[in-house]
Amino acid sequence: MTTVWIYVDMSKQVGDVDHLKVFTNADAADNWFKDNDPQGVAFECEVLGGIKWKPGDVVRIKSGGPLMSVGSITKAGKVICEWTDAAGKPQHASLSPDALEGETSLSDFKKLIAVDRGDHVVGVLSSISHGMPTAKARGAES
Repeated sequence: MTTVWIYVDMSKQVGDVDHLKVFTNADAADNWFKDNDPQGVAFECEVLGGIKWKPGDVVRIKSGGPLMSVGSITKAGKVICEWTDAAGKPQHASLSPDALEGETSLSDFKKLIAVDRGDHVVGVLSSISHGMPTAKARGAES
C-alpha cells in the first residue's frame, strides 16, 4: 500500500498554494514541521488508485503460496516478487498486483519470531501486523 502524509493549513483558503502540503513519508513531514509549524499535524492516507505495493512489502498470492518480498514494480505495473523455495533456491515472478494480498512491510515481517527445531518452524511467538488505519496522525500530540 502506498501512503502519503497530508497537512492542512486551516488559516489558508482552499486553492491557496499553502493550504495543503503532501509529504512522501513521515520524516519529510517531521522536518517540515520543525521549520514551519511545530504544533502542526499531518495525517497518513492511502493513495487510491496508485501502486498498492512497494519494494520491501511482504505479500502472498491470494490463492495461497509462500510469503514473498516485493523486489520492484515494472513500468507496466507488474509486481516482481522474490522468495526462497523449500530447497533454499532464490525464486522470482512477475505478478499482477490484484493477485496479491497482505500489507506488511519488511520491518513488520522481521518482527516474526519463530522457534526453529531442525528444518521446520514449530511455533510463531508474534504475528505480522496486517493493515493499518486509513489515517494516522503525525506531529503535535492531541
